Amino acid sequence: MKPLAGKRALLTGASRGIGVHIAQALAQAGADLVLTARNAEDLHRVADTLNASGRSVEVIAADMSDRSSLKELVQKIQATDKPIDLLVNNAGIYGYDIFGDGDFNDIEKMIHVNLTGLMYLTHALIPAMKSRGHGHIVNMSSLAGLSGSAYSESYCATKHAVVGFTRALRASLKQQGTKVSASVICPGMVAETGIFEKLSEEEGVQAPALMGKSNPRRVADAVVRSIVKDLPEVIVNPSPIRPAIALSALFPAFMEWLTLKLGIHNFLPLDK
Repeated sequence: MKPLAGKRALLTGASRGIGVHIAQALAQAGADLVLTARNAEDLHRVADTLNASGRSVEVIAADMSDRSSLKELVQKIQATDKPIDLLVNNAGIYGYDIFGDGDFNDIEKMIHVNLTGLMYLTHALIPAMKSRGHGHIVNMSSLAGLSGSAYSESYCATKHAVVGFTRALRASLKQQGTKVSASVICPGMVAETGIFEKLSEEEGVQAPALMGKSNPRRVADAVVRSIVKDLPEVIVNPSPIRPAIALSALFPAFMEWLTLKLGIHNFLPLDK
């Protein structure tokens, strides 16, 4: 059974990392794909790996931090008679530092890639979804969008915003009675590929023992599952983390003390 058969999905951040696994999961579920990221050559390499799926795969290079580039992407999509049924906003960048020491331009770029670009594509594509009476938007956030992480203020801010945006958008769509919907995925640290794996390889960063690392295929499967089952929010982490998030809302001072005591924040080189 191909639950997404006949659907056409636009996937951002598709050239590497978790994006590659999401592309594979969407294709296996029957979706045709439009892959986008900055590097066209890398996108074509990913597209080549999907040939065996038998799905249509189109590549359009675009920069999530550049409004004009995104506008051109949308124009190319809308110039065809093949509408976008699924938008998976996966593109994202990460950085850490002691807040105030780094370059503010880096902060602005992170906001553009992680949040503004995501909102722009949603804003551009959702009217057509609503007019057709179906569609789904999946936004990739992080556990950092549900809690705080030391030395990652800018990243946490963007990912909190993605969670809030998706919750509000979903509420609006449900209130309007449309069959268009939205979901947010919140992975913890991911093994094998992506941001955390790069930190592990280049800087020796290790996940806190209590957190663990997730398989990227589980994250990709969560994207498909959120669409098929219309799930509002999916956390992907090997250890149960939602109870801790709930306790943080109920007892913030205690949970702040506990996370410091357990060394949850003590994994980046700034504390080494």
